[in-house]
Amino acid sequence: MRHLPVILLLTALAAAAGVAGWQSAPWLFTAGLALAAGAPLFFIAHHALVGGSRPLLYHPLGISIAAGLGCVMTLAGQYRFGRFNWVVGCAVLALVAWMLWQRYMRSSLPGKASRIDSRSQQDS
Repeated sequence: MRHLPVILLLTALAAAAGVAGWQSAPWLFTAGLALAAGAPLFFIAHHALVGGSRPLLYHPLGISIAAGLGCVMTLAGQYRFGRFNWVVGCAVLALVAWMLWQRYMRSSLPGKASRIDSRSQQDS
């Protein structure tokens, strides 16, 4: 299962939101990290269970917006409260993992090179 490393990473990062809550972090940190890691985690897990090894045909913009919003929430919490730096790092890591997973899945599209070549031939 080629999705497993990303699923495990995002699961660990989502669990880190629980650790932040256990350490009495303000809600911006826990909710932000849960959103930044949870939204991509649910999408990738659903894609792995339903889609299998099917390539990603479109950019799931709503998931990217949710993950980015989670990062912004943790940054706002850092700006407001000045503690829990590690939560910001975890949220950014979740966003980077999400973007790299999308890049990997979109690079495995069948016939990608032929579509690019046909577009360049149409332009000339």
